[in-house]
Amino acid sequence: MSVPSPSASSSRIAGSWPVAAAATAAGLAFAAFPLLRPWGDKTGDDAQMAQAFADPLWVFSHLLGMIAWVTLTVAVVLAVDTATRRFAKPAWLIGLGAAALLPYYGAETFALHVLGQDAEHGDLTSIAAVAAAIREQAVATTLFGVGFVLIAIGGVLLAVDTWRSVAVRWAGIPLAVLLCLYLPQFFAPDAVRIGHGIALGIACGVWGVVMSRRPA
Repeated sequence: MSVPSPSASSSRIAGSWPVAAAATAAGLAFAAFPLLRPWGDKTGDDAQMAQAFADPLWVFSHLLGMIAWVTLTVAVVLAVDTATRRFAKPAWLIGLGAAALLPYYGAETFALHVLGQDAEHGDLTSIAAVAAAIREQAVATTLFGVGFVLIAIGGVLLAVDTWRSVAVRWAGIPLAVLLCLYLPQFFAPDAVRIGHGIALGIACGVWGVVMSRRPA
């Protein structure tokens, strides 16, 4: 029976812990985004909408949402097996999907924040219409939808590669399911969106820890 050398073991650990670190960071950001996000824009009241948009937490929480996608991409890229090329396709798809999402996140984060600040000190009557125009801009919404399709496909392939790579084969399945549900959950009530964010955060952390323990 062969015994792994200390150098081989150290190399495996050194090459694996960044996956866990990046996935955990992504998970924390995914969970924090809906928890910290002001929800006044969903009440139908113009004053509460303006207050939500103008809140500094609006910018901070949405920045966390962007950070979540970037760090998840980093985690999957770090998980790529250079010998078998496992996780290469998920890394490309999730990375391209995240890149397609970011312009929409940027408009949501900064344009609506400025709109809210302006409306708080001026006329509230047009805030809902202007917010809808920003959110429904054709190119931005197309990129947003395409991005989530790419991420959903990447999530499924990530689950497949995880199944083939580690002892805890199911570790990628919750992550894949929750990534596939990310776009539909935008149409759910606030509590559902918060629950989805927390669940996705846990799924990211579990996947990262399991991946950090895969054999070299």
